[in-house]
Amino acid sequence: MTTIRFVLESIAPSLDSAGYLRRKLAGQLAAAAAQGGVEWEGGDESPQVQAAADSVWANRSTGVPVTPASGFPPLSPAEEKLLSIRKACASGEVTRFSPLLEGEVPLEEQFSYLQEDYGAIPKNTALLRRTTNQSVMIYFLTHASVQETTVQLSYPEPVRTPLPQVLAASDTPDWETLIKFGEGLVWLLPEPFNIIGAAILPVIFPGNKTDWQAIFKSLADMIKQDIVHLDIESLDGKVKGVLLDLDSNYRGISKPVNEKQAQLDDYISRVTEVVGTLQEKDFRKPGLAVFVSAASLHLSLLEEKAMLENHQAPQNSQYSQKVKEQAGNYISYVTDPDSGPYPLVKADLKTQRAAHLVSISEPKSHTDSYCHGGAAASCTSFTYWYFEDPYAKYTSQKYEDYRKDKDHYHSGKDDCQPARDSYYRGIVSSYQAKLDSLEKLMTPVNKHWKQLAASGIPKRP
Repeated sequence: MTTIRFVLESIAPSLDSAGYLRRKLAGQLAAAAAQGGVEWEGGDESPQVQAAADSVWANRSTGVPVTPASGFPPLSPAEEKLLSIRKACASGEVTRFSPLLEGEVPLEEQFSYLQEDYGAIPKNTALLRRTTNQSVMIYFLTHASVQETTVQLSYPEPVRTPLPQVLAASDTPDWETLIKFGEGLVWLLPEPFNIIGAAILPVIFPGNKTDWQAIFKSLADMIKQDIVHLDIESLDGKVKGVLLDLDSNYRGISKPVNEKQAQLDDYISRVTEVVGTLQEKDFRKPGLAVFVSAASLHLSLLEEKAMLENHQAPQNSQYSQKVKEQAGNYISYVTDPDSGPYPLVKADLKTQRAAHLVSISEPKSHTDSYCHGGAAASCTSFTYWYFEDPYAKYTSQKYEDYRKDKDHYHSGKDDCQPARDSYYRGIVSSYQAKLDSLEKLMTPVNKHWKQLAASGIPKRP
């Protein structure tokens, strides 16, 4: 049985700690109830939640012996990829166990294991240390341990329980296949995927002439799609994390140019990782909304790099050309008739929503002039390259923020912090709004999956 325990490290000082814990624990209880096919009737003020919150607060700790990344054994590229997959799976398990609250954004997730026993939790237990804008918590995946030499996950063998009676013995040639299929559904899949077991088994019985291959393929596709969407949610969280960081740690803070360059390099690295992953085959169509958001943010970060590198003549910066080239690359990828995600999504939708899907334009430019020196002004111009979609209209108004100070017209100048602040407020708010609207539009709701999830199953011990 999937068992997750957790310990609180810290809660953001701006939050009411007790209130946050109650909401978090109520969310966990509601999620657990939903997985069992029932509705949680309590609330965050219930005695059960209050007692649990008091216990979590009393047992908070910053002394958990988490293995640092430097303590991992040397990994080959193939093992690094497997580790990344395991981290994504662990992240999905934790999110199902402890859903994010409204306004809670994941900033960093560290997949690791215990260096030594922590209370009753044994050494080598797998864990995920999740940092959000509201708290830091460590989740122990007590059903999984790590083999230190290879960072492989191992799971205990489940205790076998009787299959539902719908699988009565038969002399049909499909019988052995059915038994293996039923065992896999009920015992071997992690929660909540094994919820489909009891829902699908009643329609699989000898003599009903079911197309077994079609069922196997359909089941595999359902599970694969659900994992893909969990990964996309995680990638979306990374984009939101960069936006949050821009708003809190970059905008409005006076730092040397080299420090700002390093900070931008970090943002760009995080965003390009998201963009690269979403161009992989399984993510292309379902990840289109997040891809457009991440790609657009990447271009804005390159614009800022250009302004920092040469704030007197940013059009001469190497990053100005990169903005134009990268916009063209993104558009070519998105609109490719053979593999691009936009044609795939547009061809697949038969409703009016097709008219509202992301429609990427050719790279556009806006030339702006700004002057320095009052009456004896020296004026320069800079051509901004950008790319446009219905949820993030870039117009000349975007660049009006650069001219709000009558003496300093370029927010890239070190002494023009108010204009820079205004610019980044616009960046953050426009992308956050776009992310929210695209999520509502593009995230598919699998009604069939929800119907299956509402059914009970024989619980795996």
